[in-house]
Amino acid sequence: RDAQESRGLGDVYKRQTYDFDPAAAGVGVYTITYTVGISGCINAATDAVEVFALPIVTFTALADLCLDAGVQTTLGGGTGTGGVYSGTGVTDDGNGMTYSFDPAAAGVGVHTITYNLTDGNGCSGSANDTVEVFNLDDASFSYAAASYCSADVDPTPTITGFGTGTFAASPSGLVINPSSGLIDTVASTNGTYTVTYTTTGTCSNSSSVSVIIDECTPSNDECTNATPLTLGVTLAGETTAGATDDSTGATDDTTCEPSTFKSDVWYTFVAPLTGAVNVSTVISGNSDQANVAVYSSQNCSQLDVDLIAC
Repeated sequence: RDAQESRGLGDVYKRQTYDFDPAAAGVGVYTITYTVGISGCINAATDAVEVFALPIVTFTALADLCLDAGVQTTLGGGTGTGGVYSGTGVTDDGNGMTYSFDPAAAGVGVHTITYNLTDGNGCSGSANDTVEVFNLDDASFSYAAASYCSADVDPTPTITGFGTGTFAASPSGLVINPSSGLIDTVASTNGTYTVTYTTTGTCSNSSSVSVIIDECTPSNDECTNATPLTLGVTLAGETTAGATDDSTGATDDTTCEPSTFKSDVWYTFVAPLTGAVNVSTVISGNSDQANVAVYSSQNCSQLDVDLIAC
């Protein structure tokens, strides 16, 4: 406050001021007196000022959560109604009581949420607390190839992300170990599958890859890659699964039988100078018929010319 006084015509004393520290005074009503003395004449004036207490404000934030937890709504935690919540990812509901928090908008890390309250006296108080947003597990994994033959060695995936999780496949038909991701190629049905790896960490995550199981073409599918046979030795485990048909105009087409062979595989052997060679097959699996054609040379470009017997 300030005041001024005069003494004599044209004499004016400068205004005088003071400081008031409400924190030092403390809560309560205080009287302030202004006294003026001139030539033994003293006069005084008083007035009162009240110091109000700050509102008591406390706040407890929501529990830590994962990045994909979604928007958390109708949250509270602040004492003293009528305040406003603020912070990264925070939206105040405007009702003086609640707010929402979006972990995706806030992002990974520790975030401070503040609750500020202004009371009827115009005095403000605030409190804050922190919430941590955790990143999702890294669910990266891969197989060495995208496609496997039913006779291949069972593949196991390489996990480059979080090391603990479970594997699943869709649609049904792929036989897979849920713990290791190992695929049983023989027991699986041919087809295209989606393999999904789901982590079991604090913030679970998943990723998927495509895997194909097929009856791959045998190595001796073409005449030029015929498998050598040893006379008197039984060759077991051979298959025509995945073999291509010889009705596509390839150089190893043959007119043996009324129609060309289907799903054929090729073998070669050296016949003795004298005597007879008996070639026999044993059918297993889903096949119900087998035909054998014998040619006199390994020239795959003139099979009809070299045909000996069917």
